[in-house]
Amino acid sequence: MSLFSSVVSVGILGLEYVDLHVSRLTGRVPLTMPILMIEVTRRCNLRCAYCGYPGHYPDMGPELSTDELKGILRESMELHTRIVSFGGGEPFVRDDMVEIIAFARTLGLQVHIDSNGTFVDESTVEGIADGSDVAFIFSLDHPDSDTNDRVRGPGSHAGVTRACRLIRQGRPMISVGINCVVGAHNLDRLGDMVDLAVDLGVNSIKFLPLHQNQEHRFRYADSGVIPLDPGNQSLVRDAIVAARHRARRYGLHTSSARFVELAGTYPMAPRDWKCWAGYMFGNIDPYGNLFPCYEMMEPMVNVRDGGLVSAWRGPGMAALRSRAASCDRACLSAGSTEASLRMSPVEILRDPGQLVRDFRFFFSGNRR
Repeated sequence: MSLFSSVVSVGILGLEYVDLHVSRLTGRVPLTMPILMIEVTRRCNLRCAYCGYPGHYPDMGPELSTDELKGILRESMELHTRIVSFGGGEPFVRDDMVEIIAFARTLGLQVHIDSNGTFVDESTVEGIADGSDVAFIFSLDHPDSDTNDRVRGPGSHAGVTRACRLIRQGRPMISVGINCVVGAHNLDRLGDMVDLAVDLGVNSIKFLPLHQNQEHRFRYADSGVIPLDPGNQSLVRDAIVAARHRARRYGLHTSSARFVELAGTYPMAPRDWKCWAGYMFGNIDPYGNLFPCYEMMEPMVNVRDGGLVSAWRGPGMAALRSRAASCDRACLSAGSTEASLRMSPVEILRDPGQLVRDFRFFFSGNRR
């Protein structure tokens, strides 16, 4: 990218940033939706102990088809979407996932894929062209395969480590990250997780405290869930702080200092940051329902009824957006929380280097 193009891009981002703040202040519909999160399926081949997928979620009919997903992605261009994040369930349960990724890239979208890694084999990697416009995020909790797989399911550890090595060897420009859910099962091994990330050659490792809100809330009535006593939050924070420092020493992209600070107070402290759900980002479930976040996933607005743009700008989403703006839940969903923190000028000034590192990981390919 030339210097001129970079300056223009930063200028446009600045205008969009201002528009989002004006929208929030005035209550009008934002002109843009910078981030689109699409849950392409709720099917999954694993059964993570703390996760509500797939058996604890209601079935709402047929999943969005390939053509429907492509139509949503086309419409996102009108909303100036820059990042599309594909998740699940396990996205690669779908036979068309490689095709959908390729289509999103033709539109100029930065593509993120959250995966458990077990379906990312040689043929999958060969089907995805190399480039800095793709980031894979894999779920892995423990450096020991037996312990990890008792929590996440048989084959999880081997699937992630294989996928990381295949991508790093065959697609060197693609960014690769690990999401590590932190709970009673791995508090004492987070440093070893950083060492494993280095050995795998990945670019990022983030630490996500086990929480009871959002998608995991459907599982907490189940006695099989992995426990995390809220009284241990200081241990969670201390363990993540140490692991974060270790990751930074290796040059890995990792959780922001502010997010780690929040991890040490949740859920006792009141929320002192603004959530930008419904403004900076929107979520679509496998059935086409559009909503700000997983605390407000009522089937009120569906893109199948008139398209993404109409749904985003319509009265149903406006009502959900208003609810999201007034929500005081101190949730710790890393994607939405970290994105929301980047919308605060105060938070940016507290740690401007984190914003730079975010851009390098998500937009510059395999760099540390």
